[in-house]
Amino acid sequence: MSADARADIVKRLSGVQLPDGRDIGWCVDRLDVLVEARTIDQVEAEAMARLAPLVEACLGEKPLYEEVEEVMIWLISKYIARSALELRPTTFTADDFGRALDDSVRRATGRRRDGSTELLMKLKLKLRAAEIPEPEAEAQHDAMLAYRRTYRASVGTRRRAYDDLADQINAICTLTMAKRRAGRLAAGSAAYFETLVAVSELPEVTSRQFTLAEAHAVLSDITARCQNRYADAS
Repeated sequence: MSADARADIVKRLSGVQLPDGRDIGWCVDRLDVLVEARTIDQVEAEAMARLAPLVEACLGEKPLYEEVEEVMIWLISKYIARSALELRPTTFTADDFGRALDDSVRRATGRRRDGSTELLMKLKLKLRAAEIPEPEAEAQHDAMLAYRRTYRASVGTRRRAYDDLADQINAICTLTMAKRRAGRLAAGSAAYFETLVAVSELPEVTSRQFTLAEAHAVLSDITARCQNRYADAS
């Protein structure tokens, strides 16, 4: 490159601190740029392929294609494009990217109300306290994952209906836990049975707005991400 172009790059990046003591000019002198003829679709496809495993790690399950695309849009628009407009360069570490990714995943999926990104794969352990056999627990786990994908793909009134159903089931779980701790209900399978009966009698289920299978899947989702309702952790 020309001396003027080199000087301009060094000036723009003058605020970047390099960990090994080398200066920006040293890096610019060794910078190679490969120019290829690629369409925007090809660039996006490669970015999506790299992002998908990272999004899956945040969610604890395979994301929808639309969700990965939305995460990419959030990352580019909020964390890349905005910082590129700043007068001085911004240091962006691996930890910074991790936080940006977590925030983008939360915004894209809208899955959790508490804003956490902890993996939600604890259902089997919690069902073990309810004396649920392993094959049945695995089936409930699969139903839970199917519900999560359905919920994240839903919009409008259907999503609000799912939220209302989840609120009702969460209230049932809280009541079951309170009964158990007050000594009015035995822990384990008895608490689990009490919860299932109450869920099956919800108006949303008896009116067939939601099937019993859908309600059970919502219950499994709540069980996985909330405090264990069937027995206190040891």
